[in-house]
Amino acid sequence: MLRVARSISTRAFSRSYATASSPHALVFLEHRQGVLDSSSLSALTAAVQLGGQVTGLVIGSPEHVQGVVDKAKKLDGLTSILHSSSTLYAEPLPETVSPLLEKILANSSPFTHIVSATSSFAKSLLPRVAAKFDAPSVSDVTSVDHDVSSNSTTFTRPIYAGNAIATVRAPSSIPIKFFTVRATAFTPAHAQGASEAQASLLEPVDVSDPVTEHVKTILTKSDRPDLGVANRVVSGGRALKNAETFASTLYPLADALGAAVGASRAAVDAGYADNSLQVGQTGKVVAPELYMAIGISGAIQHLAGMKDSKLIVAINKDPDAPIFQVADLGLQADLFEAVPELNLLLSYLNMDFIHPTSALTLSGKILIVPIVSTANVSQLAADLLIASLFLQRLAIINPEYLVPIVGGREEDGEGITTPAELYGAPGSNILVIQQRSPVLKSRKENFVSELLNFIQTSGVASVLFLSGVDLSNRTDAQMMTPTYQIQPPNGPSLSRTALDALTSLPIAVYTSPVLQSPQESLQEVGVPFIPGGGLTRRILASLPKDWNIPTAALLQFVLQGDNRADARFFAAAVANILGQDVQEWRQPRSWNVGLFGAPHDQTLYG
Repeated sequence: MLRVARSISTRAFSRSYATASSPHALVFLEHRQGVLDSSSLSALTAAVQLGGQVTGLVIGSPEHVQGVVDKAKKLDGLTSILHSSSTLYAEPLPETVSPLLEKILANSSPFTHIVSATSSFAKSLLPRVAAKFDAPSVSDVTSVDHDVSSNSTTFTRPIYAGNAIATVRAPSSIPIKFFTVRATAFTPAHAQGASEAQASLLEPVDVSDPVTEHVKTILTKSDRPDLGVANRVVSGGRALKNAETFASTLYPLADALGAAVGASRAAVDAGYADNSLQVGQTGKVVAPELYMAIGISGAIQHLAGMKDSKLIVAINKDPDAPIFQVADLGLQADLFEAVPELNLLLSYLNMDFIHPTSALTLSGKILIVPIVSTANVSQLAADLLIASLFLQRLAIINPEYLVPIVGGREEDGEGITTPAELYGAPGSNILVIQQRSPVLKSRKENFVSELLNFIQTSGVASVLFLSGVDLSNRTDAQMMTPTYQIQPPNGPSLSRTALDALTSLPIAVYTSPVLQSPQESLQEVGVPFIPGGGLTRRILASLPKDWNIPTAALLQFVLQGDNRADARFFAAAVANILGQDVQEWRQPRSWNVGLFGAPHDQTLYG
């Protein structure tokens, strides 16, 4: 980035000022109806960085000033406060406030710096007063450094829409240095728990015949965070077509994220959004933790207002849109397809363990639960069962327990693929929970508890878990067949149930090929160690003593690699056990693209 060095000088002052070696800053603390502006707290931080004393100035109507002063006393960095209340200051104007500031600075003033946030009011007030004292005013400062030895202050500020940074030095020949700060460049000051700043009353300066008067203030009321200080911002551009589409597309996304709404100048000029929502060189400058630019091309004027954001996400169907040059994450897509899908995914957060997408009738059915394990063979077998039995998605499993994934729907249905889903079909007694990504380590116990609770309360007649076992651990005796079964010690008999075939088919009972167990507490309940299938073992070991649902686990030895043939064998074994006559095994379409699902815009597997 281009840096430009400048030096400000001015002719000698005729007035006499204090020449203390240590700076003393006067910070203008703005508030609205008794609530301190966050941008003023950032200005306080900048003043503290000068290294000397800091005095706050609070003005306003009599009913609001004292409350603001009480709050300001506790702010970290303030050494004293000056306050003045008058009906004249209820809605402050530069013409009515500047005489008060001139009075404070006249006749051997102790103040060396006058500081404010870069607000509309301050941008009018400070240059007006600075001109009266024949001094320059530096605006939109992003860093400040005061040299006590030379009594000079060095600032940096963006110029040319943020494409260059000017370094500006105000020498000792300028006794009072006026500057406004870019709020997003400084952390807002916080209240301290120690001593409070001393407050002093200032008599207001009467302005008998002001040349301007305040007529009215029109505020855009919203329950969403304020755009200027929000941690998350969702902004839209001209691609949103009209005001109704702008609102219906962006507002649900912003509400789901707890974000403020912004807009490009093109969107504001077209009437899609209010002027107060404009982000850019001629609007508000923001630097949130997350900035989402939706349908915004990324003109240089817009980038000037948001490119300091911590994480920039762009959605635009034009691959050459300039916004992608500054975005940390970019999605080339039609926003009218991408945003509704994102809204759908976000709607799954904070939901119950299972979120139905259609009518659920689970009572008396057989539930198949493939657990993510070695080589993903159980997920691939579930893919085959879902495709060949023509099952459709019935519900979403709460994704907060699982590693996040996203993708398109395998069956070309609406919406997106999520980490775990429930499948079924009218007239079928088969249900399948497809788990597409591993459980988060910190949420394993919660996931197991919620899963077993769902099974117990769903009314299903029986449960069959599917899991892979690491082939490299197989013993010589286990070379005869790849498929084994486990019947948990706490479960009821499988005789005369949907899993009765496990008592007659030649499927051997699984014993651990590994002598030692890393989880002795699980060994105590009689569940053998499953190399590559730790979650399966945890689930079986967690069945309560009063578990009354016929339950079994089917295991298959596999190695990492292309396991499509193993998955077909595994799925056929499941169908045989459950008495399902599959006329044709339909290969999932995602298998034509990749072994563990399709590429990034399709179904993904953990």
